[in-house]
Amino acid sequence: MIDYLERNGASPCPPEANPAEWMLKTTLPSADGPQWFDVWQASPEYSDMKQELSRLRSMEPATNSDALSSANTSHEGEFIVSFTTQLREAFLRMAKHFWRSPVYIWSKLSVTILFVSLTSIRTGKQLQQLTIA
Repeated sequence: MIDYLERNGASPCPPEANPAEWMLKTTLPSADGPQWFDVWQASPEYSDMKQELSRLRSMEPATNSDALSSANTSHEGEFIVSFTTQLREAFLRMAKHFWRSPVYIWSKLSVTILFVSLTSIRTGKQLQQLTIA
């Protein structure tokens, strides 16, 4: 990216500068600097990218090719992985999130204990007395 910007009219990136910050400063719209949109459209990289996109659009869709035979039916659904795999991964992600924020866990635990204790204050020992009015 640095070579591309320097090749198309940007000032050279100083060795001590942060390249990401230099790119942001260089590509800011200004009256005295190059118009990067016009530079991009006139560049050989742009024409190469357009040719590659045209080539990809002209290819036959993968679902009609011989690469996906009838023996490989695992990729024919809406999602590549099964529901159980998605559920497991989502559960693990949420478990990690809650494990990393113990304040949330303790607050939910305390609310649960408070709710259970308040709902069972006036209960008796018989089954009919356990119903919450």
